[in-house]
Amino acid sequence: MIVSELIVVSFFTVFLHEELPPAQDNMLVWAIQGGMSKLIYFLLVFVCAKLFAGKENLQESDKFLFALTLLPLATVFVLNFLFYYELYCGFEEPYKIGLTVSSVGLLIANIVVFAVYDFVQRSNRENLFLQTENERNRARIAYYESITSQYEDRNILMHDIKRHLYSLEAVAKNSDSDAVVRYIDSIRDAFRLDENNLFSGNRLLDVILNRYALICRQNGIRFSAEIGNIPTGDISEMDLTALFDNLLENAAESAKLCTSPFVRLTALCDNDHFLFVQIVNSCKDVPVFDKKGIPQSKKNGKHHGWGIKSIQKVIRKYEGELKYVYHDGEKTFETQCMIKL
Repeated sequence: MIVSELIVVSFFTVFLHEELPPAQDNMLVWAIQGGMSKLIYFLLVFVCAKLFAGKENLQESDKFLFALTLLPLATVFVLNFLFYYELYCGFEEPYKIGLTVSSVGLLIANIVVFAVYDFVQRSNRENLFLQTENERNRARIAYYESITSQYEDRNILMHDIKRHLYSLEAVAKNSDSDAVVRYIDSIRDAFRLDENNLFSGNRLLDVILNRYALICRQNGIRFSAEIGNIPTGDISEMDLTALFDNLLENAAESAKLCTSPFVRLTALCDNDHFLFVQIVNSCKDVPVFDKKGIPQSKKNGKHHGWGIKSIQKVIRKYEGELKYVYHDGEKTFETQCMIKL
């Protein structure tokens, strides 16, 4: 505000050769000066907001935002009226002190109102994120439960006929029955009997791992996992889904952009008290980290980065630790997390 006032005063005194007190005797000149200073002020505020707001725009549209501007408009009107009255009529000294204190109080009131509004907006966004993430996790759990039975049926089929197929294939080869061999191969491919299933001792985690193993295979990503025995019940299904699903999703999204993509997962338990998870994936571009060491998402959209926030929520709930490391020489991104069970 001081800079905008100085710009206007300099313009009138230096370029127009108008002295400030005589110019204020003219109501039109006085109004032009006030309007120009306010326009320059808002222009400077707009430029500062663009420069320091960052790439992420979290401000939600609010139909009541226009009503919020009534307070600063009313404040400007009152202060200009008091200034104009003091200029031409004058106040006694005690009233001048009171008006000065009241003006400062109005300024503080404006700051407090906008600070409270910003706090409420942030709280609403956080609550919306939590509600949406809980719904996403419930949907994921329902999806994983629906396909769990498919994996169980497949495992039963593998247990019953896998050895018989190998025996039948050997007999058919000795008898030169190519048709039988082709038929057996088609059955093996149809039921993916040659695939290695990942087992952790936790049914839901098994489904998550096998799903992302399939996703990586479809996208040409080498996927490997070393999974220890994950105790059932020490971590809720919703938190387990939020942690591993988001970790693997972020790793797969990053890896598929590379020429030699891979995702390597390690999850081990230490005496059933701590769960250590490490994910290393190929990463083409150097990630941008914020002041807290959290990678910034480059996705478009106002809800981007929710996966990372969901992971952080689980880490905080179980009093764990989360760390991200980028290895520039190897072009790999490493995520390490530890939670208490």
